[in-house]
Amino acid sequence: MKINQAIISVFIHETEDYNKIVNTIESFFSPLISNSKKNVTTAQGHYGNKIIILEYRFDRKSGEQFFKIILEKIETSELMLILTTIDSHIDGSKLYLRFDKQYLIAEHRLVLKEGDDVIKCIISFNTSLENIKEEIKKLVNSRIMHSKL
Repeated sequence: MKINQAIISVFIHETEDYNKIVNTIESFFSPLISNSKKNVTTAQGHYGNKIIILEYRFDRKSGEQFFKIILEKIETSELMLILTTIDSHIDGSKLYLRFDKQYLIAEHRLVLKEGDDVIKCIISFNTSLENIKEEIKKLVNSRIMHSKL
């Protein structure tokens, strides 16, 4: 797939273990994440609490590898959910995915989640929505065929 850029970001609240979250994300996407541009900013929450915004940016080549890691590590059922709801995850040429932060930390799994306490991934493509759908369909079909063997 032709990818222009990929971004992964997460909000880390002051009540959370910053190092645990960073180490989990970096080990899950290792060694590729070392090729990203890491940015850490601080914001203030609604009640005055400190929130750290952690962001990793991947260029074209690393972005393609990052998306491949997501596709390889995500469970087939989650991939099928993305495929069936893809229109609600796409805006223009960008695919927006939100993964449950707690599942990633506790179980090292990518589980889709809507709402808060998520790890956000934005994949910016240089191809049509139909091509993106087709690639994901091929992957789902391949997994289903291999699981029956």
